[in-house]
Amino acid sequence: MKDRAIDQSVTDIASKSILAPIAGPLTEGASMWKSKKLGLAIALAFVLGIATAKPAAPPASAASAPSPVRAAPQESQLVEHGHYTNKSGADVHSPAHSVNSQAPVGASARCGDGTYSFSQHRSGTCSHHGGVAAWL
Repeated sequence: MKDRAIDQSVTDIASKSILAPIAGPLTEGASMWKSKKLGLAIALAFVLGIATAKPAAPPASAASAPSPVRAAPQESQLVEHGHYTNKSGADVHSPAHSVNSQAPVGASARCGDGTYSFSQHRSGTCSHHGGVAAWL
């Protein structure tokens, strides 16, 4: 009796899942298949695993992305002194070379051409400067 109730539960759940197109034929002729319980249990575990799976954590490179809150760069440490308005409307220092080849205060990335970016968003960081060589 207990096996029959389990069979019915597995059959009901499988028929309401994304596996319904294949679960139907399997459950209709179940009496001739001795592995019905195992097959449906695997299918059920698969469906439930997908339904309850948590999204993957962001890659390590995303975790080391520039933080939106950084110290303002010190102009005395920089060779160039341009600025731009980012997508959030904030005034941001344009990528610039440092006077002593060390990362200046507030830099978020070192660009491929040796300049340092002060970007507050990943998108577009070091564009026209050889891309991001390293996040700081």
